[in-house]
Amino acid sequence: MLIAAVGFVVLLIGSLGLPAPSGIDGISNVLVSPNWLIGTYLVLTLAELFLSPMGLSFVAKVAPPQYKGMMQGGWLAATAIGNLLVGVMGSFWEKLPLYAFWGVLIICCVLSALFIFSIIKRLEKATE
Repeated sequence: MLIAAVGFVVLLIGSLGLPAPSGIDGISNVLVSPNWLIGTYLVLTLAELFLSPMGLSFVAKVAPPQYKGMMQGGWLAATAIGNLLVGVMGSFWEKLPLYAFWGVLIICCVLSALFIFSIIKRLEKATE
């Protein structure tokens, strides 16, 4: 989750000084390098590659054998719900300045990471 936060930091840095989406009337004449978006996707994909396999592996390890498939489906369902919530976040695109929009996503990622780190001892006990 901290790596995902870094991905949104890339977008925050790339959007500094740009007008808010609500302040653009029609087509903007401000050009931004696509490398900001490519860099963000690279970092977010790396974050996904770190988190998803570990999560699925953890679920497979701690789930009772008869519920293993259902629990892994639950992990993937939770991922789908997370993606839906990111879509809900998109409704704030024209309501917030760009730095605040990316800042909210950064804060959500950091809070998620802090939550995971706060329960890491419990998670380790579950795998013993």
